[in-house]
Amino acid sequence: MNPIVSSTAASPASLPSISSRDEQKIRAAKAAVDSMTVRQDKASDERKAIAKKKAEELKARIQMMKMSMPANPEAAGKIIAQLARELGAIVKSYGGSGSDAGMASTATPATGGEATASGSEAAPTVTASEGADATTEADPNSDAASGAAPKDPYRAAMAAQSAANAEQARKSESARQDSEFATTVKQLLAELKAMKAKAQADAKAAGDPNTPEVADADKALVAVDTALGDAGLSGSMVSLVV
Repeated sequence: MNPIVSSTAASPASLPSISSRDEQKIRAAKAAVDSMTVRQDKASDERKAIAKKKAEELKARIQMMKMSMPANPEAAGKIIAQLARELGAIVKSYGGSGSDAGMASTATPATGGEATASGSEAAPTVTASEGADATTEADPNSDAASGAAPKDPYRAAMAAQSAANAEQARKSESARQDSEFATTVKQLLAELKAMKAKAQADAKAAGDPNTPEVADADKALVAVDTALGDAGLSGSMVSLVV
């Protein structure tokens, strides 16, 4: 008599399977996430482009101020502090931790006033309707939008490789632009530090080495260094030694 052999292993037929409807929901959810990522990247690129434009405008103003900086240490200190605060606001905006309000004063000449960066950038949200429409936004004719499995595994692999290459290229370009922006900021920071050093020397020669306006300028310059670090832009080959 043959012994009865029992097995606890589940047969393929007894394993839970993903229905085509569930698979379609999974693909739709992935497409929604991909669409949201694309929108976030686009918003980030636009924010950085605005910050870079502001940095170039500020660069031109600093060059002008170098030729017309007042000899009075107090007045010079106020102007340097304002320019440094504007530069810090630009860096914060580029990194996503600032607001355009902090950069608004870069459109007007420095007169000794103050410009501060405050607020935070609201994180983008995706509503249920946006998630539902994401598949058609990405590509209404794509396999992901229709919920159908790729008809050709080879084509699917090639598409995945192409997407990976495109993402790598985007990251490389983003890193290049970040480095370029950091270099510009650090060059401006070095020039402002040189202007502050002159104002400090002038104050000392006038018998007032502890001029509050010059001290404020120094604090504003330190804040720019901090903003660069917070934005992950502190790694640069540009020397800040003045």
